[in-house]
Amino acid sequence: MPMLAKSPASLSRVLPIALVAHVCTGAWLTSATVYFAELEHIGSIRAPAIASAAIGLSYLVSIVLAAMTSLRHLRVGLTLIAVGFFVQAIWPWAGSLLVVCGVGLHRPALIGVVGRSDPNRLRAFQGYNIVINVGYLLGGFLADLVRLNVGYGWLFAGLGFVMTLALLGSLRLGPSSEVPPEPLRALSTLPTRAMVLSILTAVAVFYFVMSLVSTVFSLVAEQQTTLKAGTLGGLHGGFVLLIMALFAVAKLSPEAPRSLALGIGLWALALGVLAMSPVPVHSGLLIVALLFMSIGEALTGPNLMALGSRLAGLSSNAYWAAATLGYWGCMAYNLGWLERGQANHFGYVALGCAVLALLAVVARRLRP
Repeated sequence: MPMLAKSPASLSRVLPIALVAHVCTGAWLTSATVYFAELEHIGSIRAPAIASAAIGLSYLVSIVLAAMTSLRHLRVGLTLIAVGFFVQAIWPWAGSLLVVCGVGLHRPALIGVVGRSDPNRLRAFQGYNIVINVGYLLGGFLADLVRLNVGYGWLFAGLGFVMTLALLGSLRLGPSSEVPPEPLRALSTLPTRAMVLSILTAVAVFYFVMSLVSTVFSLVAEQQTTLKAGTLGGLHGGFVLLIMALFAVAKLSPEAPRSLALGIGLWALALGVLAMSPVPVHSGLLIVALLFMSIGEALTGPNLMALGSRLAGLSSNAYWAAATLGYWGCMAYNLGWLERGQANHFGYVALGCAVLALLAVVARRLRP
């Protein structure tokens, strides 16, 4: 085969590129809060809110660019991220904006490429979900290893180089055969509009809580424990992978109706324990809380994807719009986390999760 010959974008060729890309974005996401906290005029007060806003902005970009799902768009997204990392090593805000825009384009493009890479779309996205968490696991630990030894400048330059490798790999991919989409249910088959609202609310809450984990948890780890933000992010990805593997071995289905309520209830328990714990938080307690948050994520995630598939009659942007609302809601909430106090900051969210879990149980019992 000639050196420049392109291979079809099959799943086995797309996933390695996705893994490299998610290692880089995982490293950026797990270190974003502590990085912003160290910038002049930002500090610990605004850093969690800025990190949540940056991630939320990337979802807004994904909404605007949702139709850009080709290989060409994926390459443009990877290029923006790579250039953004190199720029961020010198100019933090300009580089961050490029990375945010690149991630926003990269997200729908990569999902589109993965969806066309295998006739069995369920298998394709199961593999992609594993890649996301492996990337988060490796990226978190690598971010700590580099930034703590040689600084953020070298971290971002290194991420730019590695992302360039993913871009070069994508240049070897040719068009994949189009797989006809599976028939989806129309919105008219939903029981009520209240069901649509409840699904979108659940999605917003999910991303609100995940944003809280990736921002305030990271800052608590850095400032109150011997853990580092990247290590905590790596543990988060590792916990989710381990729980998914245990589900598979035990042949348990996280899509059971009661799993949604159980997952949200575990979030309430973990956040409630942190709210009642003394400051500074013990490292072991933070890890246990993260474990319960990860179990809750593994239980709620499949449910939300299944429920989200029922929004076929709405624009495909509805899910991401709810996710954006969740991130920006967390941004607004995080603005007052120091003034509110750590106990109240975690406690109010724990109370909200407990109420939602109770409503989910009641709704399930009342369902005909």
